[in-house]
Formats: sequence, structure tokens, C-alpha cells
Amino acid sequence: MKETRAFLIFVAMALGGQGLAFGDAIFVQDARIARTIEARKAVSTGSVFSPDIGGLFFWTQIKSAQAPITLTHRWYWSGKAVAEVKLEIRANTWRTWSRKTILPHQLGDWRATVEDAEGKVLAEASFQIKPEAASGAP
Repeated sequence: MKETRAFLIFVAMALGGQGLAFGDAIFVQDARIARTIEARKAVSTGSVFSPDIGGLFFWTQIKSAQAPITLTHRWYWSGKAVAEVKLEIRANTWRTWSRKTILPHQLGDWRATVEDAEGKVLAEASFQIKPEAASGAP
């Protein structure tokens, strides 16, 4: 807790006291790409998946002094945005996720971002879809 507070003070000083209000801070504690979600947790996480995966989840754990707020999960394939999901954060600590269908021809580099209402990227997770990736059961 002391480390977080010290970091916030450092950031506030670096910004000259502007642009960061401690009461308005939004933190992404964790962001993962997963095959499934069980009991509100990301399961079978990874960074390389086979084309027959069918779909993946972008799971995020959010800490915010303000609630409710709306965040956006944005999915990118080969550098282009291909999906956007608005998610309401209804408590100060909240786990949420979005799901993206992955078609067999959508090979290559992917990433998912979580963004605030102004479009600022708070966190991201990258992954690849490769033919040689073992599909494996979740």
C-alpha cells in the first residue's frame, strides 16, 4: 500500500499536480487473455493460440475510487480495431471481461486494450494466432 501511495505522489509531482486526482484514479490490477472464465477468474491464459480456438476472453481486474464508470475493451487484429465492448464498472474493485470470436483465417498478431472514457489506454494484452500452436483443452 505504501508503494502505491508513493508511486501516486511521484506521478502527481511529475505532472506538476495537474492531471491526476487521487480520488479519480483508475488502476488495472490485472489484464489477461484467456480461453475461459470460471468463478470470475481467467482460466487457461496464454499468448499463443491455434486458429481453431473459436474465441478468447479479455479479462481485467479494475480498482477505481469512482464508480460507476464505463471502460472500453478494444480488440485489434493486425493493427486494426475489429471490436469494441463498453463495460460498466459498478464497484471500486471489479472484475470484468469481453469475448471475441476468432475465425480460423484470422492469423497473426492480436491485442486487446482497456481504455477509459477519454480513450486513454490503461492496459493491454497481446497474443498471436498461429497454425502451429497446440490447441489443447481448456
